[in-house]
Amino acid sequence: MQEYDKPKRVRIALPGATVRDVQMRVQCEAAAATGIRVLLLHPPVLPYGYTLHHRFQRIWEVGQYLRRHYPDTTILDVGLLNALKGQVLYEFAQNYNAVIIYCEPQMLPDVADLVQRCRHISPKTKIMVYGSAAICFPAQTCALDIDAMGRRGDLEAQIRQFLDLQVGRGTTHTNISLFRDGTWTEPGGAPEIVPASQWGYPPLDEMPIADISRVYTMKAQELTVAVTASRGCPYKCTFCATPAVEGVPDRRRQLDELVDYVAANSRFGLWQFYSPTFTLNRKWCMEFFAQLNARQVNIRWRCTTRVDRLDEELVERMADAGCCMAGVGVETLGPALERVRKEITKDQIRDAIRMLNKYGIEAKAYVMFGLPGQSLADIQETIAFLTDLGVRIRPSLYSPQGEADELAEETASADMAAIGKLDRRSFLADQKYYGELLRLTFDRPGIWPSAHDVAGS
Repeated sequence: MQEYDKPKRVRIALPGATVRDVQMRVQCEAAAATGIRVLLLHPPVLPYGYTLHHRFQRIWEVGQYLRRHYPDTTILDVGLLNALKGQVLYEFAQNYNAVIIYCEPQMLPDVADLVQRCRHISPKTKIMVYGSAAICFPAQTCALDIDAMGRRGDLEAQIRQFLDLQVGRGTTHTNISLFRDGTWTEPGGAPEIVPASQWGYPPLDEMPIADISRVYTMKAQELTVAVTASRGCPYKCTFCATPAVEGVPDRRRQLDELVDYVAANSRFGLWQFYSPTFTLNRKWCMEFFAQLNARQVNIRWRCTTRVDRLDEELVERMADAGCCMAGVGVETLGPALERVRKEITKDQIRDAIRMLNKYGIEAKAYVMFGLPGQSLADIQETIAFLTDLGVRIRPSLYSPQGEADELAEETASADMAAIGKLDRRSFLADQKYYGELLRLTFDRPGIWPSAHDVAGS
């Protein structure tokens, strides 16, 4: 019989005695009496690429919030090429009352396999799936043998509502669908949004930083730690699931708490301040930069924003506060740019990149190949235009995750295997130029070091 080493299990530390966390003490103590054991899992996957800062938000920040309500929560982040599936099955056998599995669309086939095995190993365990798969492709997610899936509202609230129902603490399920008596229920009422003051912070001392660093090394990049600055996006880009996952209103952390957290962890030299559009709230940003400088927080940091949300004074202040890179969504030039509702112009792209370069901030342009209505000539024009500006290009392939409700019927109702191909590094609906676009995406030495180089390092 095959034996597996016990996987490294990370328990989130109880909150310290900050002003914000003291407000959670009574909830935390009351939750301990329930005795429910929870496993929050990022399953093992072999992706085409990693957007590593997402796990800081969707796994660890969510887990910190959850821990306040259900202290006996284990976080198992094995989506970093750092565990065998057998180790996950070992964990399923540890008598959890609930297993919560994070899932993106391309992960559905692997998650389906894990769910089936968990059912056999621990039949009484309640299973929930959350993440963009359940939000964008509920028809495929509900085909899994699970008890609930997160459908809308904040991820933290989705999970907490599910666990509250398991312990008889509440009856609300505005954010989740439940499988009861052989049928799925729809969420009812207004979705619950968690106030920014209650968002968790990544417990950097307890996270698998060595594994995260190893993956960054595989990408020929420096270790970057991340924390959420804001959630929500009012823009309607058709390829993006952010408004569906995080909502439309821009919600931001309290400035003093965020600066306190960064200052306390400034031993990490490079940060990503996660925000769909970091500079959307200009006043918040200017005060944030001022506080970083006043506290002499000596870090470098990166962000993502829009070219039409930058101006000269703002960019100068960003640079003074340590910003070393800003990612901006370009996607494409040509008619397809209007099709995806990006609402920017070629002149705005050029001006923003030149402005960033002027103040020593590296610009990274997000481009997308295979957009509906995009021609090969559009792609070649986009690459040439950005190359002339000296910008770093981060390519991806179009995946319709953000417009699942608008897809053609045959795509929207596709089986799980088909949905599992909706990866933004490998999916392409139109196969006409597939080989050429794959080469443009992956044959970029500055972005994708060869597997031979990585293995030999």
